[in-house]
Amino acid sequence: MSSVVVANWDVDGQASASMLIRSGFAETVFFPSVGFYWLEDEWIDILSQYEHIYIVDMHIPRVDVKRLNTTSYVTIFDDSRLHPDYSNLNVTCVCSNRFSTTYILMDYLGIEPDVDAILGMYNDVGDNILTSEYWDIFSKYLDNLDITLENLSQLKEYFNAPYYVNDVSSLYRNVKLLINRSYRLDSLPYFDKMFRIIEDRDRYLKELVDNVSIDGGLAMLEYDGKMYVIVDLVRELARRYPDKNILVADKGFIPGCISIAVKSNRYLEPLIKRFMERDLPAGGEGYFMGVVVPKSEYGQIYEEITRYINIG
Repeated sequence: MSSVVVANWDVDGQASASMLIRSGFAETVFFPSVGFYWLEDEWIDILSQYEHIYIVDMHIPRVDVKRLNTTSYVTIFDDSRLHPDYSNLNVTCVCSNRFSTTYILMDYLGIEPDVDAILGMYNDVGDNILTSEYWDIFSKYLDNLDITLENLSQLKEYFNAPYYVNDVSSLYRNVKLLINRSYRLDSLPYFDKMFRIIEDRDRYLKELVDNVSIDGGLAMLEYDGKMYVIVDLVRELARRYPDKNILVADKGFIPGCISIAVKSNRYLEPLIKRFMERDLPAGGEGYFMGVVVPKSEYGQIYEEITRYINIG
C-alpha cells in the first residue's frame, strides 16, 4: 500500500518522518512550505496518489483532512491532545501531551530508543529530557555513540536551520541523513552554512526583541518576517517578560497571511478550539497558541484574542 508522511519542519517532524520510513510504515516524506499549517490544492493533488497519509507533529484543519479522505486514509501523530474535530472522517489520531512526537512514535512502533527519538525529544523539551523514564537507557545509548548533550544541541540546531529560511529541499536532505543514521557532526553536509543560518537567526531575534512594545500587561510585536522565527521569538519574550501576556504577529513571511503566536497568563485552549471549529489553522495547548489568518481577517482576530486575554 502506498504511503507518505506529511511532516512538520522542525527536528521533531523530520525525525518522526525518519522513524516511520525506517520502520516500513511510509515510503517517503512531504513537507509543505514552512509555516503553512494547511494544504494547498496542488499539494492535495500530490498526496492523493497515496493510499495512506501519515501526518506528524502538526494538525491541519478538518476541511483539509476531509479532502484527503476522498482518496486516502489518514493517521495523525502529535504531541498535543488538542486537535480539530475529526469525527466521522477516516482518521486515526494518536495524540497526547508527551515529550515529543518521536516519543509517541517510539512507544507506538515498539522500537528501541534511537537518535531520532532522542533528537525529537531534545528539540521539544531540551534538558528536561533527563526527566524521562527512559533517560538511563538514552544516556547509555548516547554514550556508546560518543554523543553528549552538547552534541545533541548542535545536531538540533543543524537540522532545524533550513526551516528558518524556508529551505524545504534541505529538509528532504535532512530526512535522508536521519534515515541513513548520519549524525556525526564532522560528516554532515553544509555544516558551516547551516550554522551561519543559526547565527543569522540569533542576530535577527535580538533585533526583533529590542523592538517589542510594552502596554500594561501586554508585550506586543508586529514585524515583517525575513526568517521563520515566530516560535523562538515568543519563547524569548516569555522568558524576558514572565508576568506579561505575549502577542507576536509576523506579517511578512507567508504571502497574504499573518502568523500569530500568543503566550498568555490565561488558559488558551477554549480559544484554540474556537478557531479550530472555524477551520483556521490553529494549534497549541495550555497557555500557548498559534494561528495563521488571511491579512483581511487580522484586525478581527486580533480583537478576539486581546478580548479573550482581557487586554484592550
